[in-house]
Order: sequence, then structure tokens, then C-alpha cells
Amino acid sequence: MKRLRTAALIAAAVLFSASCARAEKMSVEAEKPSAELFSIRDRIPINVVYFDNENEDNTRWLGLAVSDFEKSHPTVKVILNPVYGTETDYANKISLSLKSDASIDVVLFDGALLNAFIGSGYLVGFMADTWNEWISKFPGKTKATVGHNGLDWAMPISLEVPGLFYNAKLFKKAGIPTPWEPDTWADVEKAARILSKHAEYPLWLPASSAQPETTTLQTFGTLLSGTWDWMYEDGKWVTSSPGMLETFSFLNRLYHAEPVMEELPRSVMLSRHSDETIARKLNAQEIGILLASCRLGPAIARTTSDYRTNILVSPVPRKNGGPTSVTGSWMLGISNMSSNKFISFEFLKSALSPRAQTLSCTLRGDIPVRRDVEASESWRENNWYAGKMSDYLYFSRFRPEGPEYPQVSRLIGIAVESAVTGTKSPESIVSEFAAGMEKIIPEHNRLKKAVE
Repeated sequence: MKRLRTAALIAAAVLFSASCARAEKMSVEAEKPSAELFSIRDRIPINVVYFDNENEDNTRWLGLAVSDFEKSHPTVKVILNPVYGTETDYANKISLSLKSDASIDVVLFDGALLNAFIGSGYLVGFMADTWNEWISKFPGKTKATVGHNGLDWAMPISLEVPGLFYNAKLFKKAGIPTPWEPDTWADVEKAARILSKHAEYPLWLPASSAQPETTTLQTFGTLLSGTWDWMYEDGKWVTSSPGMLETFSFLNRLYHAEPVMEELPRSVMLSRHSDETIARKLNAQEIGILLASCRLGPAIARTTSDYRTNILVSPVPRKNGGPTSVTGSWMLGISNMSSNKFISFEFLKSALSPRAQTLSCTLRGDIPVRRDVEASESWRENNWYAGKMSDYLYFSRFRPEGPEYPQVSRLIGIAVESAVTGTKSPESIVSEFAAGMEKIIPEHNRLKKAVE
């Protein structure tokens, strides 16, 4: 009995040692036939939960990361568990799952949820700078977004920025010179009104409360960043400001007071649509100007082979001149309930390798986080829109850091839709938004600016 117990302890020690060794130290061992001695049943399982769509973009690049990881970690079996639907539905589901599902090890999520997840205790913090590539290959500004209390709580896999996509053929038909480089909100409005005679949707932008984060990041955030105000200043949430009133007034005028499109196409714009549908409408000259993320790029490329000459993109202008943007990011984190935290951290490195990052950003239309991938000419050649829009990072803001961001985003989605549909006046929207913020933000974390 003692001999059996000793043998079992030795076997356990060997298995633990093999599973915990770093990937870089095992690259040679991965080539040895001994890896074949481990059956799937004997391997340590790592459960990765992530959002995916009908194109299975995330499954494809994560599959590459898994293949590379398992070669260097023969005692580990990575299990991919995609969740299909909308990004909003996925955010709600994963927020519930991380509360009680101990089977989740690694989770892919929109960076908008990061601080809420940290505050709720859903993620485990780690020291990413124990990985040399994190120190040398990733920009400091991006790394700062995941740091809190001396630890890192996730690793960004991507960056995205919005811009104004437009159909050059339609612009030519309408007599608007290209390349089009609007410098002010007035330039955008002027072009939209000219295009209203030629396109069913002269200016299409996300404005639905059903997709609050897309509306917040791409529409409200980008427009507000073009004023002198922002959502989060000096560690406090801004509950009202002149910039908010200017943003809601601009949207209300464009779609209600002096509408650039009829009510029916406006309601279609407010519905949920896939990137494929929007890209087809843009290429078919149904949409004149489209406010969208660089992640639309792959869908545009699948729609037409002439996208580099037909569908162009420009930065969103500030109200009174100059470009602006807002940066979002998707991230990989480790569940606080995971029993395999160390090995999960090793997998994060594989998911952020140059190979995985290149494929991920090509499929998703993102801007790479890694400096070496972003600087690659081959990546830029295969990712024309993201390559052009990566320059927007120089004048872009990151999303607010407050843990209440998901709740704030829902309020913003409602406010933007109210402005577009005209159900409330811009002044009433600002007032009601402030009242809603007072219910979810503690007084010491609120900043209210006078609105004249």
C-alpha cells in the first residue's frame, strides 16, 4: 500500500511539473513522441468561454492559439466553448456565469465590462510583466487600461476605433469631392443633407438602446469627445454638461427636428443588423455615410473586391475642427473561480502570440495590440481599413474606467435613441440622464456641470 501511495505521489508530481512549465521552455519537448502518451482523458482541461458569430471568427483564431499551446503543453487540453447571439446578450450571459460557474477558466469579454468584473470579484489579478513580451511588445497606454492596485486583470487582444465610412461612387453622383475629409460637425451635416436626395440612408449611425455599448462607444462617445467635455473626468462620472446637450441637440436636429431621412428608414437604422447587411447596404449606395468601427472592414471586403476605391473612410471630426475618436478593446481574463489559474495565464500568452494576434485581427478587423504585429506590412496589406484607422489612435480616448460603466452605457443608449426619435427634447434628455445617473453613481463620484 505504501509503495502504491508513493507511486501515485510521484505520478502526480510529474504531471504537475509538466503542466506548469512555461511554453518557451517546452518548445523542444513538444516535438518529442512522449506527448502522445497522454490521452485526452488524462489531460488538465482548460475551459475557454467566448462570444462568436456565424463566421466563427473567434473560434478560428482561438483554434490556432490552442493548437500552438497544446504542442508545448501536452498535459493540457483546451476546450473552446463559443456562445452565439448578439454581443449584448453575451455580455449579460457571461456576467451571470462568472458569478457561479466554476468550470470557466478563461473568458473573452468586451473591455467595457473590465472594471465591473474586477469590482464584482469575477476575475483574478496577475503580474503580466513576468512575461517579457508584455514588457517589450505591448504599448504602455494599452497596458494601463488593465492595471488596478498593482496587478493586471486581463490582456487586451485588440483595439478598435470608429470612423466615417462612405461610398465614393455615391459621393461623385451627389457632387461631393473625394477623398472626403470633414473637419466639423457642420461638414458632416452638409454632406448628409446633399446625400438625402440620392440615398435612402444619407447618414447611418448606431443609436439603439437595444445595443447600448455600440451606441455609447461609436455615436455618443465619439461625438462627445468632439466637444470640450467627456463622460468621466478626474475620477468622477459627468452627469450633465454643455457637451452632452450639444451632442443630443445635434442628433435630434439630424433625425427629428430637421430630419435627413424619413421615419421608416430611421426605424430600420435603429434595428439590429449584422455587419454583412450594413456592408451590403453601403456598397449598394443605400447608405451614404456610415459611422462604424474598424471591425466592419472584413465585411466590406467580403462584399466587394473594389472596396479600396469604392468604400473609403475618414475620421469623425470634432464639433469645431480636428479629428477625434474613442478606443475600445476586447480582452481575455482568468475567472476567479478557476482551479487552473497558472495554466490559464500560460494560455493567455499563446492567445497573444504574433501568429494568433495576426489571425485574430485579420478575421475580426481589429487593430493589433502588439507593436510588432501592428507594424507589419503584411498585416496592413491584408487589413486595409484597420491599417488606415490605426492612425486614429493618436487622437483617440479610451473608454471610461469607472466600474459603473455598463450601467451608464445603458442610460446613454436610452438617451441617444430618445434624441434620434424625438420622444424628448435635448434639454429633457440631459435632465433625465442626470437623474438616472444619481441613482447608480454615489454622490462623491458624480460631477455635474451647468448646462446653459
